[in-house]
Amino acid sequence: MKTVAAITIMAWISLLIYACTASTPLSAKAVSEPVGPTIVVISPAGQKDGDGSILRPYASLQYALQHSTAEIIRLMPGTYDEDQLIISRPVQIEGVQSATISTHTFIGADNVQIKQLRFLQGLRVGLARNVVLRDVDIIAGKHDQALMVHGSDMILRDSMLRGGLGAVLETTSSTVVVDNSELIAERSERNILIDRSKVDITNTTCKGGQLAIIHIVEGSTLAINQSHLGPAQGSGLMLYGRDSFSTISNSTLHNISGYSILAHHGALTISSSTISAGGSAAIYTTGAKIFLSDSILSGVKTAVIHTAAHKHESPHVELTNLQIHHGLVESALLIEAGYVRLKGVHTTTVPLPLVATSTVFRASSLKEAVNNSTIEHSNTTNSSTTGIQLSTNTSTSAKANNPSTKYSTSSKSFTATSSASLNTTTHDTEEPPSSNSTPTKIRPAILVRNSSSKLVVSNTHISHPRGVGLVAENDATIDIDQLVISNPAGDGISLSNLREKAAQVRNTTITHCHKGVGLRVLDSQWVQLDSLRVSNCPKSSVIFGDNSRGSIRSSQLQGSRLGIGVFGGSSLIVSTSTVLSSVWSVFGDCIDNTQVIDQGDNIFDSHSRFCP
Repeated sequence: MKTVAAITIMAWISLLIYACTASTPLSAKAVSEPVGPTIVVISPAGQKDGDGSILRPYASLQYALQHSTAEIIRLMPGTYDEDQLIISRPVQIEGVQSATISTHTFIGADNVQIKQLRFLQGLRVGLARNVVLRDVDIIAGKHDQALMVHGSDMILRDSMLRGGLGAVLETTSSTVVVDNSELIAERSERNILIDRSKVDITNTTCKGGQLAIIHIVEGSTLAINQSHLGPAQGSGLMLYGRDSFSTISNSTLHNISGYSILAHHGALTISSSTISAGGSAAIYTTGAKIFLSDSILSGVKTAVIHTAAHKHESPHVELTNLQIHHGLVESALLIEAGYVRLKGVHTTTVPLPLVATSTVFRASSLKEAVNNSTIEHSNTTNSSTTGIQLSTNTSTSAKANNPSTKYSTSSKSFTATSSASLNTTTHDTEEPPSSNSTPTKIRPAILVRNSSSKLVVSNTHISHPRGVGLVAENDATIDIDQLVISNPAGDGISLSNLREKAAQVRNTTITHCHKGVGLRVLDSQWVQLDSLRVSNCPKSSVIFGDNSRGSIRSSQLQGSRLGIGVFGGSSLIVSTSTVLSSVWSVFGDCIDNTQVIDQGDNIFDSHSRFCP
């Protein structure tokens, strides 16, 4: 009996152990089985009493949102004319083929995903997080904006937006990512309006905009990469936001009728990009910080780069490793104010087939240009037909194309500009006539003017067949070293009204002046010329006139009708130099106290005469 009882007890224990061990995998299997999301179907042919199934779909998307808890709502092909559409709960809405929402839509909930849908009356996103729009087509319709985002985080991918009268995409206090999409502004003033937002744009095309393609206001962050902006009737990028920061890389701004970039505030970094403008400057700035590198810039009408002064701020521009193509443009660089650093800049005159329809910016005056300025221009090649002019305008009032406002320019810092775009006739001469053209005005490649202005030039080459090489005047200060000026149409260098020891020219070569003087000095005090080389300037190699004072040392002058001309009460000291003029050299020693002091070791291989 004891044996039977023991066997019975052992059997019950074994059964209990088996039951326990067998129940564990059954429970685990039940927990690990995935539960599929609930799906409801919407169809234009659905019934009011439908249940959301494929056989009895709902007829209204808004009804499905309010009366079901489905995680996925699938819209069958057709047009949905909802009384109103407010998405106020997390949901994924999917369209099949050409599913279209014809009413205005608002998203006010987190974790909303919409894909493969068409919206005919715009879309609004407000105070929502993690909103994803994919493969959608949004048309503004009767509303101003196609897509308006406020206080939200949103991703727009593989989509197309077409705007109305307002911005195609408008963001306020939001974070928005736009990827592989196309934004088209048909009648809109702006394609994208960014206000206190962070926006990343990648692999995207933005076309059109009556005022601007992208307009940044207040503190915002914009990043553009591998994208294309343009064409547009207005400007490309308008940067107005203080404390705003923008970057453009591996992108193009093409065929902009206004300014490609119009920057009044903030900071902008551009790299490995191509920027072109048709009606106004490729870059126009008054108070922004701009860092531009490894890029190509072009324009056809006004200056390719134009900096101007602002009453409170001064622009800061650094240009590195650039190619500037300016075709029919009046000047390569027109910089009236701010700090400008040029390094590795190469300019060409390749004509570009760009369309220009906008009003060209014009400065009304050039008074007191380069006032209290310091200009450094080094390691830069300029083979343009217009060149680089250095000036700061402290009294200019001009009207810009797009902003339709007046800008009073004033600055006391380092600049470089071109007079070709300014209404001034100083130093204009006529280009040598040809059988196929009439005489045209030519202007300086480099211009520095007015008191407390300083120009420092080194390792620079200017080829300027349509203008004067360098002009400094009105108490400006220049320090030139290792400068080459070739093929100027007028004078190579012209210095006038400079104060005591305000001009030093060293290791400089001026060659093949088409019509003009190699180096002309008028009404200036103690201009120092050291190691100057002038050749094949038909009129004269060097002229000192109108009570000028100066010296020439260790120089070589040849191939001119006049080797050295001194007149009008001027004084000149010549030492260790060679003058080989084509016809003769002229020295004055007349009743007006003109004199030349020969300190010896000079070679004059030409006829010399006094009192020409």
